[in-house]
Amino acid sequence: MRGHYTIHTVAILRNEIKMYSRFYVERDKLIQSYVKPLRELYLKLFEIEQKLILIKSPGKGNGLSGYVQESDQRFNDLIQKKENIKLEMIEYILTNRSQFLEEVDEWNRRIATVEYYLSKLNDEDREFINDLYVDHKMKFKAVMEKHGIKNETHVYRKAKNILKKEI
Repeated sequence: MRGHYTIHTVAILRNEIKMYSRFYVERDKLIQSYVKPLRELYLKLFEIEQKLILIKSPGKGNGLSGYVQESDQRFNDLIQKKENIKLEMIEYILTNRSQFLEEVDEWNRRIATVEYYLSKLNDEDREFINDLYVDHKMKFKAVMEKHGIKNETHVYRKAKNILKKEI
């Protein structure tokens, strides 16, 4: 990861802060979408390995004709499937890894940017910005009441002044 972005305008910083919690959701969905095909291939691989364990070793028969050859063929088919799945996994990783890492890095940088600017605030200002933009738990009127603000326009003015200090 390359750190955080430098933001030069209050409007952009405010929007990034508003979206902060959603950045985590988006990053997690990105990770899940990358891992899902690998997990499915791994499960197929695991199933094949379980089948291989159940097959008696090639060359051991029960004295009936054809058993060894049938077991050999089944064993060899499963080994081939196992190798094909391993190759699929490698190909998937080689094809998608670079783009995946770039996209995850982008979300991490945006998260780091918000965290950087929030960390620059004093505790009181950080609490106000969290209440207003980040947590999404409190209604607007509750934020006004908690922070002793009587006029609605003063809420946004206070937020703007707080963010302006950090740019």
